[in-house]
Amino acid sequence: MRIILAMSLVSLVVGAGVAQADTYISVGVGSDAILGGDLDAFRTDDSTSGRLGLGFRTGGFAIEAVGFGTGLQPASGVAAGGSGARSLSLGVDLKYHVAILLGLEGYGRAGLHKSWLNASKADPNASDFEGSGSVFGLGLAYCFPTPVISASVWLDYGHQTVDLRDAVERTMSGTVDMVLIGVSVGI
Repeated sequence: MRIILAMSLVSLVVGAGVAQADTYISVGVGSDAILGGDLDAFRTDDSTSGRLGLGFRTGGFAIEAVGFGTGLQPASGVAAGGSGARSLSLGVDLKYHVAILLGLEGYGRAGLHKSWLNASKADPNASDFEGSGSVFGLGLAYCFPTPVISASVWLDYGHQTVDLRDAVERTMSGTVDMVLIGVSVGI
């Protein structure tokens, strides 16, 4: 009886996800991001958010090299920044997947990123900012059982915090919330 209980606890901790190691690419898109803090000087109306990743998963654990961002427009009454600005972040996320039912998994993720806010291409008088950030996220993924290749579709919510500086040491801190839908395919 103790052995069964111990095995049950181990399976809960480790997760009942994919049993073999798997390298994958992941692509997701979403609509407007929600901005907070100093970033509320911008808006994301009619902008697409996106995420691209290269990951390695074994069991319930995964590590991903990721890039994500969104288009930005100045909020009404804001002169700096112009139109067509972009935010971009590159970094590493750690994920943990937990099997829910019949191929459906839930996951949590956390990561550290280098971030850029590029406004000078839209307005030569505007400053570009760069800095660092962190992200926390939750998602659901449905894994398709195929004998040849692993594949899944997913819905992801991510909350990013950033601290940015420009060339003259002006600072900007804020948050970016994105909801994305995407696909991951084993390679």
